[in-house]
Amino acid sequence: MNLEELMKKYADGERDFRGARLSNIDLRGMVLRRADFTGADLRGADLRGVRLSCAVLQRCHLSGADLRGADLDEADLSDANLCRADLRGAYLASARLNRAHLGEADLGWANLQDAILAEADLFLAKLVRTRLSEADLRGANLGKADLALADLTRADLRGAEMAGANLTGANWEGANLGDGEEPHTDGRPETEPASPSAPDWLRLTGLEPCPKPAEQPPPWSGFLPIALPTEPARLRSRGERGTRGRRRPRRGGGQVS
Repeated sequence: MNLEELMKKYADGERDFRGARLSNIDLRGMVLRRADFTGADLRGADLRGVRLSCAVLQRCHLSGADLRGADLDEADLSDANLCRADLRGAYLASARLNRAHLGEADLGWANLQDAILAEADLFLAKLVRTRLSEADLRGANLGKADLALADLTRADLRGAEMAGANLTGANWEGANLGDGEEPHTDGRPETEPASPSAPDWLRLTGLEPCPKPAEQPPPWSGFLPIALPTEPARLRSRGERGTRGRRRPRRGGGQVS
């Protein structure tokens, strides 16, 4: 299935794309809410800024996919393969990622508040400044994951494997670790800076950290939303006010119409 076929079917009201072969497809900024991609092949796909809220992506192959800034609010990604996927700045609040494979995935600045990641594999994943407040991480594998400055407040981490994880500056206030355990860290001092205040890619794309994407796609929906430069409106000086339609002296004493 190619891009034109997919978008035509979606526009005609079809939402069933189970098992579709869409590897390396470019779907930047497309609106595919509530679509069913169960078992679909989206390896290496460009899904930057795509709107997939409430979509079903169970057992979907998304390894190496670019999902920066994607809206996956309440999406079902159970058992999905997201190894080495780029999810920086993605919105995954209340998403279901049970048993998802996220090894070496980059979830920096992503919003996973209240998401379900029970038994998910996050080995070597990057979760710098990721919002994981109230997330369900029971039995998840966070071995050697980078959770520097992550928000883990009130997260459920019972039974999670965190050996070798970097928790420098992370906030786990109120987190449920089970049996009074303390999270394992990699031993780096708390004062060591783990990341810049905002990564270059985030500033260049115009995305805000952990944003909730707009309900309507931007007019340039075929591309990743960026902040287009605009010239500030020129403020007229006090001497120019009220001069519209009048002749103003030209420099050097001449007149203009």
